[in-house]
Amino acid sequence: HSIFPPAVGRDLIRQQSGKPLTISPSRRSFGLGHMSLGGSVAQMHQEVTILFTDIVGFTAMSQTVAPQQVMEFLHKLFVRFDELV
Repeated sequence: HSIFPPAVGRDLIRQQSGKPLTISPSRRSFGLGHMSLGGSVAQMHQEVTILFTDIVGFTAMSQTVAPQQVMEFLHKLFVRFDELV
């Protein structure tokens, strides 16, 4: 089970194995895809919405629980946001 989207998971595995990150030809033709930008992975999207949020108590919570729990909390929270739109 992974909390990362499949494309991000594949890129992280490739990065750890030392294989270069590439843009698939099918996505390249549409200007879409994902690529390595320094130490991060960027994925192109035609349409996006950016949500800036201040989660009350997040800093305190993130300092007291395991990183996996923080990621699971954020994943569940943003899945709920996605369900609202």
